Amino acid sequence: AEREVLAQGFSSTLYGPRLLISHVGGSVTIKCYYTPTSVNRHDRKFLCKELSHKSCQTIISSNAFIDQNYKERVSMYNKPQQGILQVTIRELKKTDSSYYRCGIGKIYNGLYARVNLTILEGNLDTGQAQFKGTA
Repeated sequence: AEREVLAQGFSSTLYGPRLLISHVGGSVTIKCYYTPTSVNRHDRKFLCKELSHKSCQTIISSNAFIDQNYKERVSMYNKPQQGILQVTIRELKKTDSSYYRCGIGKIYNGLYARVNLTILEGNLDTGQAQFKGTA
């Protein structure tokens, strides 16, 4: 029912996680949801990395483009009928920490959701990696 309300209330929406935290060497999946209108289902999907407020570098798109720095590390999975776009980045590096946009259409005037991806050094499983000395 929620999806129907969304579809009626807005011509188009796209949303995703605001913050994702992972660790160096790990992997992360950015899952974004969009209103499955005909245009949205067929339009170009992308993930880009913000370089500044005005500039966003495409990492991967549904036009079979993959940025050289992410070759072999990134994959996109699109489920148009359900309105789900998901991008997985593997073998994470500290330099992958940034704001990303998952979106539809063109980078600068399309629909997008902004995600803060934070990559920590050390293993998250212990829970101690970043917080030693703070009791």
